[in-house]
Amino acid sequence: IRFGYARGEPVLNVDALRFFAGERIAIVGPNGAGKSTLLGVMTGEFGPSVTTCAGRIVAVPQDPDLSLFCASVREELAYAPRDLGIAGEMSTLVEAFSLGELLDRAPQALSRGQRLRTAVAAALAAKPAVLALDEPTAGQDFEQVERLMFAIERTMTGGVLLFATHDLSLALRHATRVIVLAEGRLIAEGDPAEILDRADIAALLPLNGAL
Repeated sequence: IRFGYARGEPVLNVDALRFFAGERIAIVGPNGAGKSTLLGVMTGEFGPSVTTCAGRIVAVPQDPDLSLFCASVREELAYAPRDLGIAGEMSTLVEAFSLGELLDRAPQALSRGQRLRTAVAAALAAKPAVLALDEPTAGQDFEQVERLMFAIERTMTGGVLLFATHDLSLALRHATRVIVLAEGRLIAEGDPAEILDRADIAALLPLNGAL
């Protein structure tokens, strides 16, 4: 994967990445390492997606407002199944993401945590093969984050979850594999506990990611 902005130096230079069904993969690294850029390239934000898979790649940006556009939470959850012509499982998503009391409310009137849960549930309604989240902990407390991650794990069976994060404890709790980027390059990947315990990796990661 090679990517650079117009008339600029390449900001992403990764030889190869392989993902397998059922994996939950945390992408970590210092600020400017290329985490969000990697997700953007993979999901087609910067042009045609570089990946091929037997299903959809759906991204939820760090700001959930960028993916919410319907008049109600109910309509957000119904949009993808209707647009794609697939069977919806709204009741399962409503229960898992605790959205029952919010269905008739406008997403823009909800709290940030509620908006994020709505955006992720709406993305999962598309039944993606790959769900990509950029900094899912932003603006969330521990309880909100855990509720979100467990809801994803409960409702996304067989697909791949990718999440870029500075929260190393989140990676340890919920990732089955971790990918470490630095200056746009892949410098390590593997078991989260083993990789994040390495002294050379710990020295690269931001202080707010301390274990």
